[in-house]
Amino acid sequence: MWGLSWRLRDSRQNRVGSQRHLFSVQNVCRRCYRGNLVSIHHLSFNIRIQQSACGINQAQVWIGAFIRGWFRYRRFRWTDGSRWNFGYWAAGQPGQGRGRCVALCTKGEEG
Repeated sequence: MWGLSWRLRDSRQNRVGSQRHLFSVQNVCRRCYRGNLVSIHHLSFNIRIQQSACGINQAQVWIGAFIRGWFRYRRFRWTDGSRWNFGYWAAGQPGQGRGRCVALCTKGEEG
């Protein structure tokens, strides 16, 4: 699965792939591009990233979000350390499954 790296300083976006694990892609972003997987803090940026991700031709792409904790102690975090202040989920998400990473859906129903 691909990941999207974003540098705020120069608004530069890189497509990083095709690592299978979120933290592997995050390490490539830091090491090779001096950036992070994208963190999304408002709807307009979410739309911009989703439009960009559609060009990758993947059903999902990694974004810089992961889950820490379990059950009611479960918290979402960004790999860049920024505050979690926005969520725009597909219907039925986030699920209560065992997954620990968050991907952006590039196709199908938005929710």
